[in-house]
Amino acid sequence: MKKCGQRGFTLIEILLCVVILSTGLIVIYRPMLSSLEALNYVYCRLEASDMISEKIWELQQYAYEKGAMLQRMTRGVTMGRNRVYHYQMNSKSIGQKDNLFEVDYSLTWHEGGKRNSLNRVAYVIVPQKI
Repeated sequence: MKKCGQRGFTLIEILLCVVILSTGLIVIYRPMLSSLEALNYVYCRLEASDMISEKIWELQQYAYEKGAMLQRMTRGVTMGRNRVYHYQMNSKSIGQKDNLFEVDYSLTWHEGGKRNSLNRVAYVIVPQKI
């Protein structure tokens, strides 16, 4: 019971405010979490794309400098900035003179219970020795 001249909030008013604020936080929290998951996926995909581009560039440099191609199939594990990636590289000769190779490079990683992968195909010319 309120006495005359007393000010303040009743327990019911405070509980009602807590319920309204917690409901608002839940409504905001769910989309924020899904946005963070999407942002993390994009970050990992960009990192994987950079790693694939770098590996293909190294392969092209190797072919140019050595005049030969690497193994036909390679598998392994590599570490990104904060994630482990599994890679697989397949190369096959598609030229008549065995100097044109198709390279299929794929990276896979696990995130949030899902398996994600990124594939890229490139063509490498091994220079002929004169």
